[in-house]
Amino acid sequence: MSIDVTGQMGLPIPAEEEEELERLMKETAGQGISTSADDNLVPQISVLQPLSPEVLDGPAKIEGAKAGDFLVTDRAIDGREGIWFQPCHQGHIWLEFTPLSQGGGFVAAYEFTGEDSLPPGAQRREKNQFFMPNGNQVIHYRQWAGILWDDGIGLEKVISFKSTGHTVAKEWMTKANQSNRFSNGESRSLPAHIYKLTTSMRRNQSGQWYIINVGDAILITSQEAQRVVQHPSRAYNMGMSLLKAFAGQEKRAATVAPETAGDRGSAPQQEYGRERYGQEEEIPF
Repeated sequence: MSIDVTGQMGLPIPAEEEEELERLMKETAGQGISTSADDNLVPQISVLQPLSPEVLDGPAKIEGAKAGDFLVTDRAIDGREGIWFQPCHQGHIWLEFTPLSQGGGFVAAYEFTGEDSLPPGAQRREKNQFFMPNGNQVIHYRQWAGILWDDGIGLEKVISFKSTGHTVAKEWMTKANQSNRFSNGESRSLPAHIYKLTTSMRRNQSGQWYIINVGDAILITSQEAQRVVQHPSRAYNMGMSLLKAFAGQEKRAATVAPETAGDRGSAPQQEYGRERYGQEEEIPF
């Protein structure tokens, strides 16, 4: 069925016509939209570090950007003020990169099947450092897909954690699991809460870097959450839709590249993924 929506530009559509158009769009919902993950890449949120190109003078510099800010596409958001994020899905992945001395490019992604699993041919050279026979490094990432909320507008984004950042992600999941459970003790779904994310600096004798701090779980129906998302039902439906899209592999995270902000810091880089801070720590995003 088709309907005629001709008329003078700028004039409001008659109510009956608008209702009919809305009904038709619901009938044809999703038609023409690709459900292939290759066509549905969700962009990353990074944390700017002291040596991020967006902070330093140069062609990539973002005016006003500073270490500790969140990088959302080409926009820097003050890490002290923070962002509101509605997590929807957590996934794991191995990513392979060439060394920085060879360009630091992304090579391949591998399924993560458990803490003791490695991509084919990969070996552990030292604690938490894994390499392919050709010298490329493979890194385990936890990827949190969710919705960034800004003045009632929700944008699908991914936050990726590596190294010591896995601890942040684990503590976040524990908080989500234990917050505002139902009376029978069951946990609410991951999209049922929003969180204020901020950043803070860590420092040791080798340098300084910034990590993500996860605030309290705010139930999406609360007054505080409504000031952020405005319409809880819409926000929850968006969250569940994103959860199902990632679980069904209809969407995936845009590739984490070695030149992204989260993989840099203020200590000298020996090779990709080895920005060492003391004996144990490296930038976790």
